[in-house]
Amino acid sequence: MDTSQPRVSSSKSYNMTDHEKDIIEELKLWASQKESLNKKFAITNLKDLSISQTFINLHCQVVSKCYTMSSNGIVLTLWDGSLPACQSIQVEPIDEQGQLSSDELVKKSANRCVEVFLYDDHMEGDVKNVCPGDFVCIRNVHLKEENNNSSLRADEPKVM
Repeated sequence: MDTSQPRVSSSKSYNMTDHEKDIIEELKLWASQKESLNKKFAITNLKDLSISQTFINLHCQVVSKCYTMSSNGIVLTLWDGSLPACQSIQVEPIDEQGQLSSDELVKKSANRCVEVFLYDDHMEGDVKNVCPGDFVCIRNVHLKEENNNSSLRADEPKVM
């Protein structure tokens, strides 16, 4: 099967030119080199979290967003519908006065959330516009095992 040919067309007489076929091949090559578009870009579900993992990628819904008391970080409370395999711990005290949350999502996601701590350069950019209810893809979340084997610390992500 020629994958550069369209599968469906609204026009019975449409034919792709060689130039258009070349563009499609260039786009396929470009997409195969983009990690976020590549099929090898693995997303970890919260139910599959493990201390054997050092860095993971998450695709979750934001339940709440708040700043830390020191204003040195943002904490996103996330869920994906599954029961997390382990619980996150609080990295820094949070400022609840500035907390944005969705009461509906807080109820739906009870005991199914993890907190991701964003700091330094990770507080810049699109994360400023993230609101409860938004879906986010966070790459390279760093998991750290704490003294208690059932707790993981998630920090140092890159928000896409």
